[in-house]
Order: sequence, then structure tokens, then C-alpha cells
Amino acid sequence: MGRHPVSDKRIISYTGICAKSYGYTALQIFSADMICAHAFFGSTALRTDTAWFKIIFVNRMENTMIKAAIFDMDGTIYDTERISMEGWYYACKPYGIEITFEQICAMHGHNAHDNGVRFCSWFGEDAPYWDIRNLRYEYMNHYFSEHPVPIKPGLFELLDELKKKNIKIAIATGTSRDVASGYWESTGVLPYLSASVCGDDISKSKPDPEIFLKAAAAVGAPPEECMIFEDSHDGILGARASGSTVFLIPDQEPVTDDVREAADYILTSLLDAVPIVRAFPAV
Repeated sequence: MGRHPVSDKRIISYTGICAKSYGYTALQIFSADMICAHAFFGSTALRTDTAWFKIIFVNRMENTMIKAAIFDMDGTIYDTERISMEGWYYACKPYGIEITFEQICAMHGHNAHDNGVRFCSWFGEDAPYWDIRNLRYEYMNHYFSEHPVPIKPGLFELLDELKKKNIKIAIATGTSRDVASGYWESTGVLPYLSASVCGDDISKSKPDPEIFLKAAAAVGAPPEECMIFEDSHDGILGARASGSTVFLIPDQEPVTDDVREAADYILTSLLDAVPIVRAFPAV
């Protein structure tokens, strides 16, 4: 693999499944035979001479007892963001509002009230946000009446591994409880949950850490002993502000530099987190 600079770190050894760099210890190389895999040392991507390797490192979790896992919902455990986007386009069209991809992404992770303020700042104080929001939910409800809620790959493998370690599991979502709870029940996630915090339980949306701090308190774990799984820009920044260990699993939004810097781990799926959790001591 050779020696390459990564910020102020260098790879100092390499084998088929393990590598070391100053300040980090590799747990495992995933998909090392895939030319398009990525290598992440801390938050910096490394290009090797022959391929991209995706390596997961023990970073700030090395000396931390993890007692709880907190999951965002849409885009993280469920592949629902794309349906939500379709719903926004569908609901805005009858009102002659041309909402953009970037504007929809800016609403990810926020509660209904905060998104209403944001929506009206774009389209005017008299914009029919609540009517459009309700029409969007009608679109989504119709879709999910005919299709199952799509689960992200690796979800139940990860939940099972967390249960084996006696790590408590919570949901922290900006979605309202009446909608979110229906998803948990229909997909079989509810029995795994120790707690949940929804958009109607908070006064401040992500990137404020309130939702994550409430979720940590609900499971009786200090934030620094929690890990948070997120897909969105504001969700990652809020998770970072909470003091927890942050896992980014990108979904619809591009990964910006500030998000890359805020995340402790950048994974391609929930399945990639299973061997990381497997290495934890049981609580």
C-alpha cells in the first residue's frame, strides 16, 4: 500500500485486513476488492496508487463505553426521503410553486413548524405551507398504503447486534409521532426501541442538539456514551453538538466539507456498522 500523507498522519503498515496510522487503529477493511471503495482516515479521504479502500477506524470511541444508539429515521433507517421528495414536488405543483432539490434537502430533519418558517421565507409569508404539507402527506400515505415502508440495508442486522450488547436503542426524528410510530409498527422496529423523540416533542430542530440530548436522557445515558446515526447535513451537525459519537450514512444530500469534518465515521450502509458494534464490550 505504501506510505502516503493523510493530514499529519501516515500509514505505517498494511495487511489484508488491518492497517495502522498514527492516532488510529483499523477495525476492518470492507470491500477491499472493490475498485470504487473509499479510504477514510479520520475525516480525510486517501487515494492509494491502485484503488480506493474503505477503512473504518477506531477514533474517539476507543476509550468510551457506548450505552445507547440513537437513530434518525427518514433517510437513515428507512429509504423514505426519495418518496418525501416526490411528495413535495407533487404537492407544490397545483399551487404553482417550483420547489428545488436544495430547498427540500434544507427541510430534512426539521419539525413542521420550523419548516413552515423556512418555506414561507422562500415563497412568501402567504405561501400555503400547511395545505401543501398536508397534500404531501396524502401523497405519501397513498404510496405507503400500496407499498411497504422501505428499510435501509443492514438495519435489523445492526439492531440485533446492539441488542446482543445490551445497548439501548432510541429514535430521534423530526417527523411527527403519529406518522413515525406507524412506520415503526409496520416494519417491526418498535420492539427494539427503548425510547423515541419526535418532531412534536421538541422546541428546536436540528442542527440544535435538543432532540439528541432528549433521546439520550430518555434512555438514561450521557450523550458522550451514545452513538448517533444520521444522513442529513443538519442532523450530523446537531449530533456533533450533542457530544456523542457520530456516524454519517449519506442518503440524498451531498456530503459537504463541514459534515465530513463533523462525522467520526462515514459509512456506506448500516451494515458497515455491525462489525464496529460487534467489537464493543457488552454493557
